Amino acid sequence: MSRACRHISSSSIWLKLALLLVVGCSAAVAVQTANEYQLKAAFLYNAPKFVDWPAAALSSGTFTIGVLGDDPFGPLLDQLTGRSIKGKQIVIRRITSPERASECQLLFIAASEQRRLPTVLGRLRDLPVLTVSDIDGFAFAGGMLELGMDRNRLTFIANNRQAKRQGLRISAQMLKLAREILE
Repeated sequence: MSRACRHISSSSIWLKLALLLVVGCSAAVAVQTANEYQLKAAFLYNAPKFVDWPAAALSSGTFTIGVLGDDPFGPLLDQLTGRSIKGKQIVIRRITSPERASECQLLFIAASEQRRLPTVLGRLRDLPVLTVSDIDGFAFAGGMLELGMDRNRLTFIANNRQAKRQGLRISAQMLKLAREILE
C-alpha cells in the first residue's frame, strides 16, 4: 500500500472515531436531557397531590396541566392524559399565549418565555394557578415552584408566600423537600 493510501485510511479512521465521539456525546446529552425532563414530568404529576386549591378552582371534572412556550417535555406529559389528580382527569394543554394560562390548575412556563415572565406572572397574580418553571430565578420573580437539577437529582425552590397570595396551600410535607422556601 502506498504512503498516500495509508494516510487516507488512517485519516478516515480518525474521522470515524471523531464522529463516533461527537455522536456519542450528543447521545449522552440527549439521554441526560430526557432523564431530566422525565423527572420534571413526574414532578408535575406528583406535586399537585401536595397542594390544596380553593374548591372553585377544582369545580370541573378535569385537572389541566398547561405548558406555556416551547414544550421541553415532548410526549412525556401526554402519558399523563387519562390519569387523575385530586379525583380529576388530567388534561394536557400546550398554550401559546399568557391569556390562556388561566385555564390551567398547573402551568409549566418554559424557558422560551423568560422575556415574557413578568407579563405571564402578572396575568396570573390573583388566580389559583400553580406556576412551575426551570427558569433560573423563577421563584424570586414571583413563580411558585422553581425546578433545578443537582447531580442528576431534581431540586426545587418553593415560593410559599406567592402560593398563599394566590389561594394555594403547599403542604408542609412538600415544603420539607424544598431546597429553599420563600416565606
